[in-house]
Amino acid sequence: SVYVSDGSRSDTQSLTVKIRDKNEAPVITSNRGNSKTVYVTENSPTYTTVYDVDASDQDGDNIIYSLGGTDRSSFYISSYGAVTFKNSPDYENDSRYSLTINASDGSLRDTQYLTVNIRDKNEAPVISGGNHKSVYVSENIPTNRIIYDVNASDVDRDGITYSLSGIDASSFDITRGSGNITFKSSPDYEND
Repeated sequence: SVYVSDGSRSDTQSLTVKIRDKNEAPVITSNRGNSKTVYVTENSPTYTTVYDVDASDQDGDNIIYSLGGTDRSSFYISSYGAVTFKNSPDYENDSRYSLTINASDGSLRDTQYLTVNIRDKNEAPVISGGNHKSVYVSENIPTNRIIYDVNASDVDRDGITYSLSGIDASSFDITRGSGNITFKSSPDYEND
């Protein structure tokens, strides 16, 4: 009610104030703030959730999640806000990704910046040429002749040491630092 008075007489008016609803932007509720940093170990499976975005909308509108930023093409985001890699991350190729996560009601949005740091994982050395190899040598070759040179690499650049195992390992020598294989005794076809 509004009252107006001149000191001796007054008048009154009823006033109703009505609030019009206004569409408000969704709010990202997971890890409040403008940015978030997460850590993922390299070679994690592609279905592993890197980050789970939660958002709410006061108006009850459906929330649509999307990705932006420099590295958005390396990730998927599900309809419920789960961020996953498209391909398994490899520290040696890329150790940091930058994303923008958007939660939208179709017209307004909230944004969060996400940095994904990849942790290095020690990986096994790889022998080039596959897991099985056949080598042919003539009998009676000298023991100092290299019959096979094993080539291996390590993406972590760790030092590589070569050794032998198996039923006939005692018949051969291998240079621990270079992978050169030689016979301990000159081979004789008639014996083996």
